[in-house]
Amino acid sequence: MYDSHVHSENSKDGHDSVQKIADYLPHTGIVSCAITDHCELVKETQFDVIEERFKKIESEINKVNKTEKYNLMFGIELGSAQMNAALAEKIINSFNFDVVLGSVHSVPDFDDVYKLREGNDIQLIRSVLKNYFDEIKKLVIWNKFDVLTHLWYPVRYINLQEQIFFEFKTEIEEILSLLAQNNKALEVNTKASGKDLTQFILTCVQLFAQNGGKFITLGSDAHYVEDIGYDFNRMIKMLHNCGFKYYVYYKNREPITVQI
Repeated sequence: MYDSHVHSENSKDGHDSVQKIADYLPHTGIVSCAITDHCELVKETQFDVIEERFKKIESEINKVNKTEKYNLMFGIELGSAQMNAALAEKIINSFNFDVVLGSVHSVPDFDDVYKLREGNDIQLIRSVLKNYFDEIKKLVIWNKFDVLTHLWYPVRYINLQEQIFFEFKTEIEEILSLLAQNNKALEVNTKASGKDLTQFILTCVQLFAQNGGKFITLGSDAHYVEDIGYDFNRMIKMLHNCGFKYYVYYKNREPITVQI
C-alpha cells in the first residue's frame, strides 16, 4: 500500500524526521509514502523562505532514498493556492515534486476551519462551510495540483449536527464533478480526530464515481509515524464496494495504479 499524505517535522505541526518515517515504514505494511509537508499560502508568502525549507526537505528525502530500500516520494501540501496562484505556481515549477496536494484550511473572515471546534453556533458553521466550499471550488478551477485532499476537513471539528455538511451536497457534487472533468484525484483522507467519518467519506467517493471520477489516493495525513497507513485496509474494502478496481499514487506527478 502507498500513503500519499505524510507530514514530517518540517511541517509546523509535524513531529518526526524524514529518517524516522523511513525507518518506521516496515512496521506499517506501507510500501512507500509521500512526504507532503505544509505550505500554507495564506500565511507563507516569501518565496525565498519557502524555497529554503523545501530544498532542505528534498535533500533529506534524497539522502534517505540513497541509503534505504524504501523509495520515499517528494510532495507538498499547498494550502489555499487559489489565494496566491502566482506564488503557488512558482513553487511548483521550482521543484521536481512527485505529488502536489491541494487543500483549504482557512476561509476569509474566520481563519482556520479547525476553530469550529471552539463553539456550537449553527449559523456560524453554515457561514464557514459556505466559504469553505467556495474556496475549494476556486482551488479546483485553478487546477494546478494533482490531488484534492480532505474535502471533509471541517467535519473533523464540527461539534454537533455534522450532517449540516450535507446541506451543501449540491456544492460538493459540483466540486467533485469539476475534479473528475480535470482528471484529478480525490484523496480518501483517514485522519479523523477521534470521529468516525466513514459516512462522509463514502458519500463523497460515491458522488465522485457517479460524476466520472477515476483517481483515488489514500492519505493518512499522519503527523506522527504511528498514524501512517491508518485505516487503509478498511478504506480499500470500501473503495472496492464502490466499484473502484484500483487506487493511485503519484510519481513525477503521474498517477500509478495499484490494483485493489
